[in-house]
Amino acid sequence: MTISSCLSYLEGDEATFTAMYACFVAIKYHIKMLNHAVMDAFNLGDDDIKQMMTLLHHRFSTIYLEAHSLAFATDPMFIDMRNKIAAKFGEDFLQVGKGLINQQAKVALVHLLNGNEDLWRSYFSEFATFIMRPIDSDYDFNDIKFNPSELWTLCDESCYGSIKGPLSALHKNPAEASGGERNHKAGKHVHSHSRAQLGQTKIETGTAILFNTKQLDRRITATWDTKFCKWLQQLSANNRDDAEEEPLDKEEDAVDGCIEEFDRLDISGGIDDIVDEDLFDEEVVDKGNIFN
Repeated sequence: MTISSCLSYLEGDEATFTAMYACFVAIKYHIKMLNHAVMDAFNLGDDDIKQMMTLLHHRFSTIYLEAHSLAFATDPMFIDMRNKIAAKFGEDFLQVGKGLINQQAKVALVHLLNGNEDLWRSYFSEFATFIMRPIDSDYDFNDIKFNPSELWTLCDESCYGSIKGPLSALHKNPAEASGGERNHKAGKHVHSHSRAQLGQTKIETGTAILFNTKQLDRRITATWDTKFCKWLQQLSANNRDDAEEEPLDKEEDAVDGCIEEFDRLDISGGIDDIVDEDLFDEEVVDKGNIFN
């Protein structure tokens, strides 16, 4: 259910760059933590786990930007999760096939500078101040239920005056607003059958206007106080009993019901001995059979 829950969340407007990075880490964590019973049931070996990790890293590389690492490194909500996973598996585990998170974040800061050498020292010193800050006494970022963009907007000007604006904007950027996907949809609306004679310049201008209008209409809540975000935050907690055991979505209840239904079957005599009616509710429509 980890993958389906992550995909469902990432399809919404609340999904940011940080959430995307955290979801890939969560999937990687659950692949790593597969117990022997599950591996035996699906006939999985160590080579299969390595292959799944390789596929996950490849998929991540197709959408990755250094800005994802910068967002993940500067989101207070996932600092505890990041530290616990790093303590258990090492810092390399969090890279998801990329370089060190802080080094990747520095590359993203260079892109944000856009050649402005005057801001170089202040950007990197303020980033270092955030990374090295004493968490227990830092009141700017203690309330991790708030969206990181709100926290960066309200943080101390004297400590983070240069980077608070760019990081606040970065944390508002939706993970699912990719240029290829969204512009393709916007372009179909602009260059429609009734506007087939539009020139390239007008198509590009209309697409940009529609894309930006949709972005302005997005409504992001000020807090991350959702069951899914709490689940991500509590990932790799030392005492999992302390974590809230709530279903991530309605699909889990449905899966539990299917498992209970299957468990009542007696397969000691082999699968061929099971009557079809035990496995399916069959509904006959004309000459065809529909299995519910």
